[in-house]
Amino acid sequence: MGCRFVISPGAANQISSAFHYYTTQSTKIGQEFLFEIEMQINRIASNPQFYRIYYKNYRRKLLDRFPYSLFYIYNKKKLLVEISILYHQKQNPESLEHKLNQ
Repeated sequence: MGCRFVISPGAANQISSAFHYYTTQSTKIGQEFLFEIEMQINRIASNPQFYRIYYKNYRRKLLDRFPYSLFYIYNKKKLLVEISILYHQKQNPESLEHKLNQ
């Protein structure tokens, strides 16, 4: 069961910032980062309920190759996934809770 997805402006900015960082390290790594994001979003959209609820209505998908998680909300009635946050795993967990409560 596939569904549509949207990326929130905040998540888009976070993805853009991480992409910029990796691109300054290596163009190839930057491209690999974007490929990883695209691959994980497609996995989420193809089976959004597969990943457990992490906090309130937010689900989490860890990236395979980079130290990030994608947090998303699945609206079953609309068959819509909203990618809300790209979170670096080494950030302070309190900052994540703050972002998820906004």
